[in-house]
Amino acid sequence: MLEDFLAIEPPIAKELSLPKRIARLPHLAYNLRWTWNPEAQSLFSRIDFSLWEAVHHNPVQFLRQVKRPQLNAALSNVDYLQIYDRVMEHFDHYLSTSRTWYQQENPDLLNRPIAYLSTEYGLHESIQGYAGGLGVLAGDHIKEASDLGVPLVGLGFLYTLGYFRQSITEDGWQEARYELLDFANLPVWPVVGRNGTPLTISVALPEGISPRGSGRCGWDGCRCIFWTATSKATRRPTANSRRVCIPASWSREFRRRLFWGSEGCAPCARWDTTPPRGI
Repeated sequence: MLEDFLAIEPPIAKELSLPKRIARLPHLAYNLRWTWNPEAQSLFSRIDFSLWEAVHHNPVQFLRQVKRPQLNAALSNVDYLQIYDRVMEHFDHYLSTSRTWYQQENPDLLNRPIAYLSTEYGLHESIQGYAGGLGVLAGDHIKEASDLGVPLVGLGFLYTLGYFRQSITEDGWQEARYELLDFANLPVWPVVGRNGTPLTISVALPEGISPRGSGRCGWDGCRCIFWTATSKATRRPTANSRRVCIPASWSREFRRRLFWGSEGCAPCARWDTTPPRGI
């Protein structure tokens, strides 16, 4: 399983022309372990700090926009290359080690993933799928489970609008500005089944509660699975998936709870092996 995971090409790998010496940056970008590893984050910020700040610390968007002169400058920086080698060595060891707490304490349970359900995960600011402390707490649970080697699989929603950015007008009123998320520019990629096609779960909800549709999985690294609700007719995100954390009405909250009760854990039933570490 680990070898298969390491062999998977990140979605943006083919469109980039990174220097061979640092060609594994996309692999690092799509495993969110870098979010709690400051030295790993520095591999992006040290190339172009202004761009790193402008894209709100989103490594996928950063790699798409960074210019060749900045990449060449990093290649000529001995300190940068030493950090790169050290980070990638630790990254490979993190994914391959068999001496985690859970593996030593519960070796007979390694092939039994644990479903962790939450409507929001505060994993990183580039994935705007949370709105408060409980989401951050859920994200911390996932990160700690990864460090301990616990085969925890987070199941949640990837909202098309995420959280809003708040501003105050001259009159003292709050304004909420939502940003439509571009999934292609997030450090997530589709979950695919054994035949290589995206994993799709069709959910039939009562008429009047939600339009007929299907849940499309997005895989955050290797430990979180996010559902994105889509219309069966248009394959576009439905309005019912456009708000995060606090629904506008009880009917929307009921839709989410009904979904969890019907098909929320379906991916775990199809995942027949221990997920690799990292997120």
